Amino acid sequence: MLASLELRVPPPVLALVTALVMWAGAHDAAPLPRPAWLTAATLGVLVTGGLVAGAGIVGLRAARTTVSPTRPGAASALVRTGIYRVTRNPMYLGALLVLTALAMYFWQPQSFVALPVFAGWVHRFQILPEERALREKFGADFEDFLRDTRRWI
Repeated sequence: MLASLELRVPPPVLALVTALVMWAGAHDAAPLPRPAWLTAATLGVLVTGGLVAGAGIVGLRAARTTVSPTRPGAASALVRTGIYRVTRNPMYLGALLVLTALAMYFWQPQSFVALPVFAGWVHRFQILPEERALREKFGADFEDFLRDTRRWI
């Protein structure tokens, strides 16, 4: 039954739903005191997330391969340059960082609870199926990529 959820919910949709759940949880909550450093840190995490995700998209586009998260078997190239030397999943990492910035902005404990839920879902229902498809398609080259580059960071 769980296998039927694999590659079904596009990660951008999942990120949007996660953001809405975070907003709903923080919406009626009493405001908590915000540390002075929080605004700058939030902006830094937000910009970093956007840059990491954007670099992932640019890398895939430059290689002229699919950016579709629901069709990993359509990949025509294994990208191992640019941001892909640092993380195998820059778009998911970037989305997680943007959601982290949103949790920092809301500054409510319940917003932070959504982060490992998002990461766990993406890991189980997106990354693992993608890795199976890419292993099948690229064989030993993909195994080298797995050995040389971390999944997240």
